[in-house]
Amino acid sequence: MATATTGEAVFLRVPDAPSSPWRVVVQEFDSPAWTLYGMTFSEWLPAYPEGQDVTVCSHDFAPDGPFHEPLT
Repeated sequence: MATATTGEAVFLRVPDAPSSPWRVVVQEFDSPAWTLYGMTFSEWLPAYPEGQDVTVCSHDFAPDGPFHEPLT
């Protein structure tokens, strides 16, 4: 799981069949609503810094752009 600065949680959806790709699901902060993206995680991950609409509240980008923090 990953989280966005806007509070959304990002999950990988387990595929229905072993040969099917894993898809990305984004859940809104404090809401049961979620959005399934028709792309793999390796396609989804670089789409965010490129400015594509890949989170539910992507219009609320961090002022300094996307960033990550190591899990230590």
